[in-house]
Amino acid sequence: GHGLSIWNDGSEDFLFICDTKGSLVKTTTDGKELMTIGHPSEYGAYEKDAPFKPTESTIGPNGDIYLADGYGSNYILQFTKDGEFIRKIGGGRGIEGNQFQTAHGICVDYRGNEDPTLLITSRAANCFKRFTLNGKYIESIFLPGAFVCRPVIHNDNLYAGVCWSSVVNFEEGNMKTHPTRTSLHFLNTSVSIVMSIPSNKGFILRRDANKSSSIHCQTFCQKAPQTKTASIIGVINLF
Repeated sequence: GHGLSIWNDGSEDFLFICDTKGSLVKTTTDGKELMTIGHPSEYGAYEKDAPFKPTESTIGPNGDIYLADGYGSNYILQFTKDGEFIRKIGGGRGIEGNQFQTAHGICVDYRGNEDPTLLITSRAANCFKRFTLNGKYIESIFLPGAFVCRPVIHNDNLYAGVCWSSVVNFEEGNMKTHPTRTSLHFLNTSVSIVMSIPSNKGFILRRDANKSSSIHCQTFCQKAPQTKTASIIGVINLF
């Protein structure tokens, strides 16, 4: 299993477990399997040979299931609470606004006075992407140099782990520019960033190219200026 989400239907908790071998399994908290969602070709969303390696899921306010195919074809798949396919969200892997470069994580953002939205990780693009619940792209929230993981929201704050950081811009399709290839210290760069981002707002942080990649994320987060739309609260070192 790769991703684990817990959801309460008003009376009972349920678990949603992502398996990168190609399935999402809904269970009770004591492990009883209730539903399995398999390869998207089974319901007409993918071709049979299209990769499907789901990494994370989230549940909408009406019980709809949103499944991020982060290690596969990089779409978000939406289902009813009973597992019936609704739509495929996004444009697959790529660099356009509605596309993803590793759709690694996903959550529903209930903050603010507007309708809830989806926040979706685009890890290699160093950003989160915001979509409506019915799949319309809204905006990108950039974190230059930070290869972020799942977004987690608590009260007004957005929390995110950072797998790697790099002063080298990643070029789509060119693994020589990936931080696992460009930094000798990439294993020591994992941090957790605590962000305050008002609903439906984005921000851009500037990188300090003079700092080594092993401390890059922490450096630019601590020095980032506060803006009207967001501020960095802190950085938690994991190593």
